[in-house]
Amino acid sequence: MQIKIEGDNCWKCGEAFTADRPRTTHHALPQWMKPKMNVLIPLHENCHEIVTSNDMGSMTAFAMKLKLSTDELNKRVAILTKMLKVE
Repeated sequence: MQIKIEGDNCWKCGEAFTADRPRTTHHALPQWMKPKMNVLIPLHENCHEIVTSNDMGSMTAFAMKLKLSTDELNKRVAILTKMLKVE
């Protein structure tokens, strides 16, 4: 499911879309994450490039934090599983 935000102005710079600066849409969550719902935001092509390049750094940092949290959670689940096993 996707929610498409409509409008006559770019969400990054606030300027109107024109023939020289056409509208593109940016997925608020990257498609590679395969989100169940996504929001499409209207941006100029050059603004889209800027937003995308900036997003990748923060998404990478978020992914690393998530991985560390998941690794820690898996360790704790393994300890609890061992403790709860009845032999």
